[in-house]
Amino acid sequence: MSKDKITQKEIVEKAEETTVKKLFTSSEFYAGLEAILLSSIDRRYASHYSLDLEWDKRNGDVAYTNGTRVYINLNNSISDSFKNLPYRALSYKGLLAHELGHILFSDFQLLKEYGDSFLKGDIPNENLISHPNKDELKELLSESPFERKIISHFALNVNNLLEDIYIEAKVVEEFPGTLKTGIAINNERIGATRQSIDKQLKTLHKVFVIVNGLISSLKAQISSYGKDEEVKNYLTKLVPICRKMSYSSNASTRENGATYVVLELLPLLKDFIDKAKQDYQQQQQEQEQQNNSQNSSGNPSQPNSSQNGENDKSGNDSSNGKEENKSSNSNSLSEEKEKELEEQIKKAIEESLAQKTVQPQGYNKPQNVGSAKDDANPNAMKNTMDKIVLDDSISEAK
Repeated sequence: MSKDKITQKEIVEKAEETTVKKLFTSSEFYAGLEAILLSSIDRRYASHYSLDLEWDKRNGDVAYTNGTRVYINLNNSISDSFKNLPYRALSYKGLLAHELGHILFSDFQLLKEYGDSFLKGDIPNENLISHPNKDELKELLSESPFERKIISHFALNVNNLLEDIYIEAKVVEEFPGTLKTGIAINNERIGATRQSIDKQLKTLHKVFVIVNGLISSLKAQISSYGKDEEVKNYLTKLVPICRKMSYSSNASTRENGATYVVLELLPLLKDFIDKAKQDYQQQQQEQEQQNNSQNSSGNPSQPNSSQNGENDKSGNDSSNGKEENKSSNSNSLSEEKEKELEEQIKKAIEESLAQKTVQPQGYNKPQNVGSAKDDANPNAMKNTMDKIVLDDSISEAK
């Protein structure tokens, strides 16, 4: 079949996508969502907050906030799964409501301090926590900055899960109507589209499968734990504990719940970190062998740089050639390689858990596809958006 040929179905799908994109990237729709955000915040501080919308199919992000800015990817996988326009609009409202919940009810400074505690080698609220794996975690945190960074990143993701449950409950209580419905249909869709536990085990490390099981259980009320006995035992124990602690109005209690999960899953987390290190070192050794082989075949009469010490960035002479080989086969990594591995593991955690609703450091504001500057009057969207139900006339979605 010629590359130029396109089916009737593809034509219809493209036309529908263009129509949907035009509708939801309009300045009217932007103004309506922005009005919800700003009207829910103390007007004295409204100028400090902003909404960023983007239509990016390649971006895996759904929505997040750094406490003052809310970012929503309009082409995210959750909202995109709703082919009915009113429900898609509700999905966007649900995402906005979730991030609004973080702005109103999350303590961002406390969240930062929680992650920083692990980075410093400490267990947050250590005196309030009792667990048989506590000494093992303290020992692991004392080993190196690398372990501390990975544990901190994992703990923050788990803490974010418990924080999500809390802030959504608060939003539903404070803002009934379509904000409540939007949160509900998004959570239902997350549960419906997530792979089963048994399928996840084929591609993900068990530590992430268990956390994903917590997400499905707590957010979408799905209690299917799969066939793996170890996974079932972990979830049977952790789900009721997390459910209880996530609804606490005390942020420290929610943090302690996240730390308990980290402690409980520590053997699996250590196994994941060790395997990631081993895989990375094996890749580096294979790459080094490949490079040496290419150098030898390309110029067999000349020894390669690792043998004669030339072009050695560290400035060592040829006597260090053997030492170099020795270090490449050891468990140690250079600072540069360790940083690269750290980023790989963090990315694996993000992708495996598919969670990022509290924006990390280094936020860069994307270009708006709509702007309040284009049309600052929130009522301007009413003629267009009343047709797809952006008022509170829908209280339930089935």
